[in-house]
Amino acid sequence: MCPIFSQLKKVFPKSNFIDYLQSKSECNPNVSKSLPKINNATNLSDNLKFFPIKFEDPNDHWQILKLIGIGAFGKIYKVKNIHNDQIAAMKVIQITKEFDLDELIIEIDILRKCNHKNIISYYESFLHEKKIYIILEYCSLGSLDRIISNLERQLKEKEIKYIAWQILEALAYLHEKVFVIHRDIKAANILVSQNGDLKLADFGVSAKNWYLEQKKTTFTGSPYWVSPEIISSQNHLFVTYNNKVDIWSLGITCIEIADKQPPNIHLGPCEAMEKIKKEGSPSLKNPQEWSIQFQNFISECLIKKPKDRPSAFTLLKHPFLENIENSIPEFVSESYSYLEADLMNNSRSESIESASSGYLTDSNSNINSLMLKKHKPLPDIPQRSYNVKQIKGAFSYFDNKSF
Repeated sequence: MCPIFSQLKKVFPKSNFIDYLQSKSECNPNVSKSLPKINNATNLSDNLKFFPIKFEDPNDHWQILKLIGIGAFGKIYKVKNIHNDQIAAMKVIQITKEFDLDELIIEIDILRKCNHKNIISYYESFLHEKKIYIILEYCSLGSLDRIISNLERQLKEKEIKYIAWQILEALAYLHEKVFVIHRDIKAANILVSQNGDLKLADFGVSAKNWYLEQKKTTFTGSPYWVSPEIISSQNHLFVTYNNKVDIWSLGITCIEIADKQPPNIHLGPCEAMEKIKKEGSPSLKNPQEWSIQFQNFISECLIKKPKDRPSAFTLLKHPFLENIENSIPEFVSESYSYLEADLMNNSRSESIESASSGYLTDSNSNINSLMLKKHKPLPDIPQRSYNVKQIKGAFSYFDNKSF
C-alpha cells in the first residue's frame, strides 16, 4: 500500500472508500500498467480525484463570524468567504476513532449532486489536521421546528400548504432525479432562508440508491417520524422499502407543524414505533380546525401500505396544494427579528482552528458500505493538484497516534 493510503487507512481504518481509491491507484499492480508512469508523489492527485474533500487549511478561504449551533457531530458557524464575501454555514466535525469517513463521503456526494432551490446547497469541504469542515448554504432563520416552537400562535393552513409544497418539490427532485431517499424528514431537518425558501437538509442518514428498490435492513431515522416498513425492517432481513418512506415522514411532519409536536410524543421511542407498526395511521389532534383537503392530504401520506402511498410527484397535484400563495409566509417575517437577535446573543468570534467538540455518527454504516460497493465514479469533481507535503500535513496529527 502506498504511504499516503497507509496514512489514510490509519485515520479511517474502516473506510471502504479508501480501499476503492487504493484499487484505482498506480500503487495497485493490477492497474498500474494503465496509469501514467509518473512518480507516486506527483500522481497523487490522480489517485484522489474522486475524493471530494480538499486537503487545505479552511482559514485560507473562510473567516468565522459567529457560532450558530452545537450538535452531536460538532459545531456550526456562520462564515464569510475572504475572497468574495459570500456568507455560508460551516459544519466542523471532529475526527475520532468512531468516525466513519464513508458515511460522510456519501452525504457530501449526495449534496454536491443536488441542484434545487429547496435543498441546502453544498459549497466545498476541507480536511485539515484532525477536523473536517463542510461549507453549506447559510439559512438565517434556522430550522423550522425552532420557528414553530418560538411562535406564539399556531401556523395557518395556508402556511402549512406552502411548506408541504416546497418540501414535496424537494422530494420529487431527490426521488426522480438524484435517486436518493432522505429517510429523516422532520421539521428539525428543514431550514428556512431569509426570503422564505424551505431547504431540506441533513442527509446524514440518507440511503444513496441507484435503483430505489434495493433491500435495506438497517433502521435509521427518527422514531416518531419513521414509517411502518422501516420499523418492520428491523426484524425482517429482507423487508424492502423505497422512497415512499419519505412520504410517510412528510405526513407526520405536517401533523408536527399543525399540532406543534409529532404524534405519540408522550410515548417512549420503542412504544411509539410499536404503535406505528400495529395500530392505525396517526391524525391531527383537532381535525375540526382544519380543512377536509388538508386532512385528506395527511391521510394520503400516511397510507400504511407503501405500494398504495402516492409519490411526491403525485401529491404535488393534490387538491390541498391548489392555489398556493407564492409569497413569503407570515411566519417568516414574524420569526426573522426574534431569531436574529437570539443568534446574536449566542455569537462569538474565534478562529477556525479552535473549533472542536463532537463528531458525526450514524447507525447506517452497513447500508453505506453496501452503497460504496456500487458507487459510480464521480467525474464532475474537478481534479486538484496536491503534493505529498500538503496531504501529509492533513494527517500529521495522526502520525504517532494508534487507533
